[in-house]
Amino acid sequence: MLAIHTPLLDPAALSTGSQVRRLLSGATPPERFDFDHLRFDLGRTGVGALHALAALGDHPQADAIRAKAREALARKDRYAAEPVVLDAPAIRARLVAHPAGSAVPDGFVAFLAERLATRNASHDLRALRSGKAVPLLAIDLGMGPEPELVLMASPFPAFATVDGRWRQIGNFSFGGPLASADEIAALLQRGDVRPVERAWSDLRFGDRRGVLVLRPDQP
Repeated sequence: MLAIHTPLLDPAALSTGSQVRRLLSGATPPERFDFDHLRFDLGRTGVGALHALAALGDHPQADAIRAKAREALARKDRYAAEPVVLDAPAIRARLVAHPAGSAVPDGFVAFLAERLATRNASHDLRALRSGKAVPLLAIDLGMGPEPELVLMASPFPAFATVDGRWRQIGNFSFGGPLASADEIAALLQRGDVRPVERAWSDLRFGDRRGVLVLRPDQP
């Protein structure tokens, strides 16, 4: 009992060291690392590690790790709401691009940061406030030469460049129960996602446009 409370055998210190080593070695990616566990469960040792990670320099994922560590340090309560404004590095740290190796355009990240700063209660971007990784799918939806981008988390907003500027072009609505985050991640990892041409056309009369939504029992 005495030995376990010495610094060498301090469980909090041992756990902190083990987890941080896995993070820095790449065994645990930043988007899957539990920064809140260091902040709220491992006492001064965990908080000290967070301060060190918040100042991390020479590391391939330093930007993502610093942003997430600073977010954890800023929270006073594990279940408190996310900060109202997320800056560009924090947003980029949360985005996981698919297919693997896809670029996340700087202009798109800046667009999201500006929108979150000016529309604080944005329903469409709520996944970015969850503190969890958000899959970002690059896919050709037919809007232009560059692929469009979809946040693969409810409510599935889609974005495209229009006249050289990023714009939200809509949201995807899926029939049936929503897929879980794990199911979405598995499908994206397998590449089991593709654009599907409409079987029926939209209808325009005057300046009004209607989208035909088929009933589940229709072909």
